[in-house]
Amino acid sequence: MWEDPHRTLLDRLGEADQIEWERAFLDSVSVAAKGGKKTGANPTDKGKAGWKLHIVSDRGGAPLTVVLTATNVHDSKAVDAITVVCSV
Repeated sequence: MWEDPHRTLLDRLGEADQIEWERAFLDSVSVAAKGGKKTGANPTDKGKAGWKLHIVSDRGGAPLTVVLTATNVHDSKAVDAITVVCSV
């Protein structure tokens, strides 16, 4: 569900030369979860299970990519899984 509108957004921003590739930032948020394959022990929440959403945005705030990991995965480790999807 996310991939198609996200690709369309990036394509349109790219065609309009509105993606600022020189600067990007990575941030994440941890979310509590009951369990599952992508969950992990949250080091900041007494080891409760959860997942983490890592988002890379350009300087203007456009979301370039999103990666879902276990909550105990550091942002620096998620960079390996990050790819940016844009046909321009």
